[in-house]
Amino acid sequence: MTLHSLYKRLLLLALVFGPFFWLVFTNDGQRRVDLVLLSLLSDAKTMNVAFAKLQGSAREADLRGSFPELPFHCEDRVTELGDRLCVSPIAAFNGAPAHFAAAYFREGGLAALKLAYRADYHHYVAQELYLELGAAAPAGDGTVTRWPAPGGVVLLPTRPPQNAGETAVMWLSQRQLQDRLPRP
Repeated sequence: MTLHSLYKRLLLLALVFGPFFWLVFTNDGQRRVDLVLLSLLSDAKTMNVAFAKLQGSAREADLRGSFPELPFHCEDRVTELGDRLCVSPIAAFNGAPAHFAAAYFREGGLAALKLAYRADYHHYVAQELYLELGAAAPAGDGTVTRWPAPGGVVLLPTRPPQNAGETAVMWLSQRQLQDRLPRP
């Protein structure tokens, strides 16, 4: 069986330009190019977080043991989320290009985890959370989407900020949630 030379040329063009088109003109291709460039051009590492496995009983040593390649810088700092803060630059988390991870500890236990990512990948982050945690519901005034998780709750802005604001996903422990609820 022989192919006409025109078909051979068209097939060759598709083999050459198909991957290029995918990398340049699709969201998934651009995300993957960004991940490769971040790994080549920066010293920051990736962080893969299983939100369904996070627990408020985790300690700073557990965090460092789970992510030994990340250079967490910790200091005692009182914030609304805790009394100790650990921050590390990251290139990506769960396949989304990112900026940093911040872990908030309260009385030694993990109270919150904040992962700041690039707003261009907001839809991807929301889709990954849906795949891991299932359906979500808008919380409060509808500006935040909330996923219940076994050890707490995951919060994500419903839409990324239009200005240069920070886009982040936040995990809050059950204890942190209980302390924030109004008391009768």
